[in-house]
Amino acid sequence: MGDFNSILHVEDKIVGSQVQETELRDFKQCLLDTRLPELKTVGRNYTWTNVHTYSSIDKALVNAMWLQSWTHLECSILDPRFSDHSHLCVTIEARENIGPKPFRFFNYLAGHPEFMQTMENNWKSQRQASSMNEVWRKIKTLKQPMRGLSNHDFQGIQYRVTIIRTQLKVLQEQMRYIRDDNQVKQYQMEKNLKTQLEKWRNIEESATK
Repeated sequence: MGDFNSILHVEDKIVGSQVQETELRDFKQCLLDTRLPELKTVGRNYTWTNVHTYSSIDKALVNAMWLQSWTHLECSILDPRFSDHSHLCVTIEARENIGPKPFRFFNYLAGHPEFMQTMENNWKSQRQASSMNEVWRKIKTLKQPMRGLSNHDFQGIQYRVTIIRTQLKVLQEQMRYIRDDNQVKQYQMEKNLKTQLEKWRNIEESATK
């Protein structure tokens, strides 16, 4: 189960260059030789995109013993969210996802265009530091100016990320059932949401303790 970087059928790819039979021949013959059919899939139609084309190159392959022992199982093609690949999932036993999410501090202010100037102005406004205790006090006074920058341009980062993720999730759920010309429009909307999510995820991922 994974990325085989090859498709089996012409309909496994949309948008981009036309699929040639020679592109399918080797992979098809390989599966015939190894007697590994593709496990039935549910969910999205395509498992990978480079934003310009969409294809099903991620697959779950099984043998005859698997088919006899696990006749009821299917491979779910999950929503890719921020990735260019959709994860594949074969659920044998359901498990609860428990435990709180860890607290994260977003260290994004260093990239703010006014960060250095704000630091310099506030530092110079204080008296000259002659001891580590006074240095600590000068650093402490930076709290309010930094909070001001954060509230002005970056307020509600977690909320923004959550909203965009939710919009992307809803759109990708709808895309599971699209079979007409509207799918190209939906994929463009997906691309735009991923671009927005990348912007705010980059801020989120700059967090440090």
